[in-house]
Amino acid sequence: MTVYSTAALRAVALRTQGLHAANGAESKPTRDVLYETVNQIGCVQIDTISVVARSHYLTLWSRLGNYAPTDFDALQSGTDRRLFEGWQHAACYIPLAEYCYQMPHQRNLREHSSNWYARWLNETHHTEMLPLVLERIRREGALKVSDFERGDHPAGVWWNWRPAKVALEYLYAFGDLMVAGRVKFQRIYDLTGRVLPEWVDTREPTPEERDRFWIERGAKALGVFLLDLDDPGRVIHRPKDFIFEPQELWELRGDVPNVVFSCANPVVNGVVHVYYGAADHVIGLATCPLNDLLDTARFG
Repeated sequence: MTVYSTAALRAVALRTQGLHAANGAESKPTRDVLYETVNQIGCVQIDTISVVARSHYLTLWSRLGNYAPTDFDALQSGTDRRLFEGWQHAACYIPLAEYCYQMPHQRNLREHSSNWYARWLNETHHTEMLPLVLERIRREGALKVSDFERGDHPAGVWWNWRPAKVALEYLYAFGDLMVAGRVKFQRIYDLTGRVLPEWVDTREPTPEERDRFWIERGAKALGVFLLDLDDPGRVIHRPKDFIFEPQELWELRGDVPNVVFSCANPVVNGVVHVYYGAADHVIGLATCPLNDLLDTARFG
C-alpha cells in the first residue's frame, strides 16, 4: 500500500478544490472557466449572507480572482443555463448534468414528507393550495413569492413563511417547480419542464447508480477520500451516539433553533477544530483531540 505524506494529501486537496494558485494568477475567467470550477468542486452553496458580496460569488472569487458576476448569473438562467438550484447539504448551484441524481431525493421527499411539511399540509386549505399555485404558474408563467397575495399572514424569519411561499418551496423540493432565476435574490419559480434544457438526462438512476455517483463525486471534489480498501461501499467505523448536538443557549435559540452543522474540520497539532453554524445565527468553534474522536468512532 502506498503511504502519502500529509503535505502531499494537503496539496491534492487544495488543487482539487481550486485553491492551489494565488487569487487572480490566471487571466480573467470566462463563462466556461466559471462553469468548470463549479463542476470541479461539485457545487457552490447559496447563502443570504452579504457583507462584501453574496457568499456564493466569493467562493469563485477566492479561486479565480476578479470575474464578471453577470457571467455566473447567466449560467443559472437564460439560454446558456448550465447550473441549477438544488439541494446538497444546503441550497446550492449544481451542474445541470447532475440533475437526475436529485430525482431519488425528490421522490423520497414526496413519498415521505418531513414532519414540518406534513403538519403544514394538515392545516386548513393548505393541501388545496398546491394545485392552485401550480396552475397559476402554468397559466401565467414564472412567478416570485411577491406575486402571490400575503393575506393576513405576518412577515417573519424563515420558518414563518406565508402559505404561498411554503407551497412554492413544497413544489420546488419535490421537483414540480424549478428556480428559473433570481431578481434581487428573490427566487423566480417556473415549471420544471420549462426550465430544464432538452439535453438534460431526466431518467432516475437506480440506487446502485446513485450511490456510485455520489461516492465518485465526493472523491473527485475532495481529492482525499477514506473508505474500506476491500469494500469501498462500507463505512469502517461510526459512533453509536451523537458526537455533536445543540446544548448551549446560542445553539438552542436563533433563526432556526436547535440546529448545529459543521462547516470545516481542520486538524491542527492533533486537535480537530470544528467550525459550525449554531441555530443559523452565529458561528461557533468546538475542539477535540483527534485520537479521542477516533476512539469514540471505534468503540462508541
